[in-house]
Amino acid sequence: MNVLVLTEGGGKLGLGHLSRCIALKQAITELLPTADFDFIADTDKQAQNFLRSQNTNSLSLDWLRHKSRIPHFLEKANVVIVDSYRAPVSFYRALGNPKYKRRPLVVAIDDYQRIDYPVDLVINPSIYGDSLNYAAESHNGMKFLLGKKYIILRKEFWNPAQKKIRKKIRDILITFGGTVDIKFAMGIVHFLSDKFSGINYHIIANVRGYTKKYSRCKIYSALSAQETRDLMASCDLCISAGGQTLYELIKVGIPTIGICFARNQYLNLRTAQKQNLVTFAGWSYHKGLSILIHTLIIGMDYKKRMSLSRRSRNCFAGNGAFQVAKEISRLSALDR
Repeated sequence: MNVLVLTEGGGKLGLGHLSRCIALKQAITELLPTADFDFIADTDKQAQNFLRSQNTNSLSLDWLRHKSRIPHFLEKANVVIVDSYRAPVSFYRALGNPKYKRRPLVVAIDDYQRIDYPVDLVINPSIYGDSLNYAAESHNGMKFLLGKKYIILRKEFWNPAQKKIRKKIRDILITFGGTVDIKFAMGIVHFLSDKFSGINYHIIANVRGYTKKYSRCKIYSALSAQETRDLMASCDLCISAGGQTLYELIKVGIPTIGICFARNQYLNLRTAQKQNLVTFAGWSYHKGLSILIHTLIIGMDYKKRMSLSRRSRNCFAGNGAFQVAKEISRLSALDR
């Protein structure tokens, strides 16, 4: 099977699309070791560093702007997977109607019913996906994989060890993906360090060259998936955005305070809050956010953190990527 992956990442888009596509590639390769991939990503330097840290070879290309280069890859593709917030309906329609002997299976990964996808398979790999009314958009026998059964995680998060919850908070992790300037995270650290003594702060920023130093604070960039998982497991609490990383945090079982930075994150955080998986602090632009985070941390006693961790770890299985890979394999084998 030959798989063409088209995705994007970096800047305000974050790294979630890239992370999901890497995870799906890992699962397909586990299921079909002979599968061949063309991984094309519209990325900036930050996202390219991230891909290298994940041992993922990709072609960096604005594939929407240079659509004329895509037919070369479609010539041999059995499956096309698109994870994008920018691709229009017309692009998906063109993928499904190439002038080749065999039409590829076209797969769209979606978060919030962004458009009416003219594809063969729509995947919404989230804790709320099965509550959205995709059936109204169904046409021509298209299939849907929706909800927490299909949450796509990188291989290192498929079966993490049980999280140890310490009596007291000693280490706080801060990770906002690619959506936020590091100064935002440092502002939170500055505020909290005046309120709490003896706490270490760990910021995953995916940036290089940041030189400002702060006592008891360490900045990490270009971590591998294993390094990221181990850092999550070693910390007592996380302050996070609501993108793809949120699901990795939930699976690891680290108690998390969520901040919403973009529309596509809101349903993740709101639903996770309702299911008592995370504590949702609100939108990033809210006045007094740091004060609220401080209050929420005070409320994160041992009993509450134990409860959050237990519920999180058991919320969904880690094999969602395998479930998706198996369905893609099955559908791609059908005559098209």
